[in-house]
Amino acid sequence: MSITKMSHLGRLEGKIAIITGGGLGLGQGIAEKFVHEGARVLVFELNAANGEAVASSLNASGDADNALFFEGDVTNISHWQSAVKTCVEKFGGLDIVVNNAGVVHNAQASYDVPESEFERIMKINVSPLYHSAKAVHPWFKKQGRGVFVNISSISAPRPRPNLVW
Repeated sequence: MSITKMSHLGRLEGKIAIITGGGLGLGQGIAEKFVHEGARVLVFELNAANGEAVASSLNASGDADNALFFEGDVTNISHWQSAVKTCVEKFGGLDIVVNNAGVVHNAQASYDVPESEFERIMKINVSPLYHSAKAVHPWFKKQGRGVFVNISSISAPRPRPNLVW
């Protein structure tokens, strides 16, 4: 049984979240769990087909406004600003931001990773933390609350050979 077909547990009832990378894998699972717990989610995804499919499946559970797809690039501050604006306009607020989108490189020694690949990893895995904080902070400050959840690879606390970035 799909998690979205079960009744809400309610731990996130009434909460509104932006979930980056929500169109696949872990991000999709997070979006499903949030809706299962009663939240409404903005699926912030670069891949339109994946993002639309996830939002559509989350809305198929009975409530047509569980999820909304937002096509955007987490490395672009204007996309973040538009995502926040869309979330507030469509759902009436924003309580949680889950920074989940990220990439990895092929396993190789750090000193063999081309600088262009290192820069791509930093741009996609690190700069969205800055952009999300910059775009979301005014809203969280205005309402006096808000939560950021920043997802990291298991490589952060437990690095593996050739996968340290």
